Amino acid sequence: MNVLGNVVTLDSLGAVGLADVVTVSYTAPTGPAAMPLKDSAGNNAADFSAQTVRNDRTQVTLTSDPGADKTYAWNNGAGTQDVIEVTVIFSQSVLVTGVPELKVDIGGKTRRATYQSGSSTSSLVFRYAVTEGDIDADGIAVVRGAIEGRVRYASTQAVAPGWVGYEASPAYEVGPHFVDAVRPTLVSANALADRTEVVLRWDEALDEDSVPAPGDPEPTGVPGPKVWDFIAKAYLEISAVSVEGNVMTLTLASPVSAGDNLIASYGAPGLNPLKDTAGNYADHNVSSVSIRSNPNSPPEFPTTEDGARSIDENTPASRNVGAPIAATDSDNDGLTYSISGTDAVFFDVVATSGQLRTKAELDYEARGSYSLTMSVTDGKDVYGNADTTVDDTISVTVTVNEVDEGADISFATGSGVTANDNTLRVDENHTGTLATFSASDPESKAGLTYTWSLGGSDAADFAITPAGILSFANVPDYERPADSGGNNGYDIAVNALDSDGKTGSIAVTIEVADVNDPPMFPSPTTTRLVFHRAEPGENVGAPVAATDVDENDTLTYSIFGTDAGSFDIDPRSGQITVGDGVTFDIEDRDSYEVTVTAEDQERVAVSTDLTI
Repeated sequence: MNVLGNVVTLDSLGAVGLADVVTVSYTAPTGPAAMPLKDSAGNNAADFSAQTVRNDRTQVTLTSDPGADKTYAWNNGAGTQDVIEVTVIFSQSVLVTGVPELKVDIGGKTRRATYQSGSSTSSLVFRYAVTEGDIDADGIAVVRGAIEGRVRYASTQAVAPGWVGYEASPAYEVGPHFVDAVRPTLVSANALADRTEVVLRWDEALDEDSVPAPGDPEPTGVPGPKVWDFIAKAYLEISAVSVEGNVMTLTLASPVSAGDNLIASYGAPGLNPLKDTAGNYADHNVSSVSIRSNPNSPPEFPTTEDGARSIDENTPASRNVGAPIAATDSDNDGLTYSISGTDAVFFDVVATSGQLRTKAELDYEARGSYSLTMSVTDGKDVYGNADTTVDDTISVTVTVNEVDEGADISFATGSGVTANDNTLRVDENHTGTLATFSASDPESKAGLTYTWSLGGSDAADFAITPAGILSFANVPDYERPADSGGNNGYDIAVNALDSDGKTGSIAVTIEVADVNDPPMFPSPTTTRLVFHRAEPGENVGAPVAATDVDENDTLTYSIFGTDAGSFDIDPRSGQITVGDGVTFDIEDRDSYEVTVTAEDQERVAVSTDLTI
């Protein structure tokens, strides 16, 4: 709900239809937080109930029908005009004062349909007579907005807003009805020397049933098609007239000559005048006649060209399909080629040469043959005028050749191995099967056997059995990578040679993951010497140091055992020293037993026994 001026607008959750009866009530709210409706002076609005809401919605329908072609025309030649009639339906009876108007969109231009009838009813009829030049190829529409003029409700005398076009689109579509009120216009007139035909080309398709009789020569001056000879100062006799498409052909009683100076004209006669397919009559038109001595020869596909082409399956896109399918043209005009038909979507054509090309790879197992039509035009008619009409066609058949594709290879991973596409991942020190490979024939040939081999830069590090079982030739060590790059990855090719002599191959990468290696002492037991009466803190021989192949690991040393209390050890170096307050007397005791432990960062420890 919102308030603006003296208007309160309630927006309902559901749409209101023409047949709905809607009432509205108002009761002022009460209580400490109440906000009753009031005027600008502070006076509270009075309560009311069950007040009927007036429905101002309208419907728009097109009540005239232009015929089967759904096109309104301006038939000036017959003295008539098509009329667009629109009916606006109100929710109740209305009264009309004056002559209201309704805006109609015709080809992006606003036209005004005037009121005709319907006062004292709920339906008002508006009409617009099509005017010469009106054209609309995408459907006429009623412009969104109000009817211009005085329309009141009969029951209350209140002004009926007459709003139309409340749809989401900017205009209210009233159906697939079009407008063509444009007369056909003569574009050119042509003739060939030593021929009797004069061809009049118009700017749009003609009604082929509207074939006017030839116009009579002067002095009677009956309108119709005529040909005037400027040299002879006379009209030429026309023996026949025909109409096809956008062409009117005049057949003369005598052939024309290359040196003739002719004018073709047309004046609309009263009997069977020329008109376009929408019904618009041609008006007076004049054109000089272009006379060509040598007719333009259309291109033709040679009789020796059978349109058969072939290509191997799996050929990549944009590759030539055989030789060009070329037409010949005696005038040496530039030719334009195109393809059509259901299978044309699988190919492209070079428009200037007729070279057929693949659009994507073709698979013999999916389909072995494709059919399409190749067309050619020289872009001219027989008189040399621009004309893109197809001059010749040829049926084309493309055969897909089967190619022995070798083996399709797949694999299953061994225990402790994971795969992502063709990449195998395994921990260092892995032993056993990496993957078991299997092969099949793409053409589903039976009885084939396969021989397995390895290739690639790291093939020497692996072995494969006759059954296709892949394993390391040597146990992999992360600290000793397989290649100089140090990425602990191997690249190999697994090849399967079938008994027909065809090879399939798959590229495989093996990645080795680092596994923590425990530290190691040179030997499980060792000895160190300490001198009689050595002082506290004095070194006991050389450090008891372990090694760790994990280069970045830091080792921590500790000492324990029955005699460990007499000694200390540097946790970083493994250097044993005489403990505080300890002295040695060889007469009392000449050897001590301890255990030294080295622990890496992963809390993996190794121990060695030590005799001092």
